[in-house]
Amino acid sequence: MAGSISPEIIAQYEQLVPISMEQAWRDEGALMTADGFVRLIDPALLLPVMDLILPSHPGALPVFATAWGDLIVQHQDRFLIVWYRFGFYHEYASDVSDLVFDYLEHPGARTNALNRLFYDDAAANLGVPEINECFGFKLPLAMGGTEDVDNVTRRKLKEHLVFLVQASGPPYELPKLAPLPSPELSEPVLTEREQQLAERGKQQLAMIQPGDVYGVKTFPEDQAVYVWQMQTGGQIFVGHDDTLLFGTPTFSTEPLLVTWRSGKRSSAADLEAEAARRRRR
Repeated sequence: MAGSISPEIIAQYEQLVPISMEQAWRDEGALMTADGFVRLIDPALLLPVMDLILPSHPGALPVFATAWGDLIVQHQDRFLIVWYRFGFYHEYASDVSDLVFDYLEHPGARTNALNRLFYDDAAANLGVPEINECFGFKLPLAMGGTEDVDNVTRRKLKEHLVFLVQASGPPYELPKLAPLPSPELSEPVLTEREQQLAERGKQQLAMIQPGDVYGVKTFPEDQAVYVWQMQTGGQIFVGHDDTLLFGTPTFSTEPLLVTWRSGKRSSAADLEAEAARRRRR
């Protein structure tokens, strides 16, 4: 535990955030992962400056930070990730749900969307930043600074983010990635069992986000079928043992496959609960 969350903040936002986050605020307060990279922060730390450092999303609620000073913020019905060191933001999760904690645990997220860079080297040299601190480049990247450990120091999180925005302008939206291949090019020849798994994957994704078209790819060596939604980017692995691994559009196929091979799985009950939450919105 790295600090408590005030009762006033909990009372103000408990109806807006996922249940697991509200419970963590009450039971644990502000938290860091064992290596200090990902933090569940006290929103009060940054709320006074959020409209300054993220003017494109007035009223955004800061909920997670990384040791690099990147933020995951909740805005209306989705989560955004803001990479202040690079100067842009992108959608992290297309809905507000308890699954955000699962996304943060995926190995793919730690090496992809969260972008650890050379965090371990920086922590070895400078120590792990406190919950209200972050690593920052002495000369920011936008000003020509080099992306190496010799250009890194520890900063106060709030003051550093305000400085970056004042020096280089507010973050802008990262352009969307190129669309996935069309279903005609992606649909393989499936065995009867693989067809059953593909249909199950489509049904699970349709429960969460209906009205889409699907691509399918087989991974025989992993005893799995991969199904994704062409338009909304939802994706899922379905194993021959009927286990599932759901992924948001944030993850590309490769890190999600790494996560599948690590043994991480999503339960059908979790996906059904997620679908029910979406229907209530």
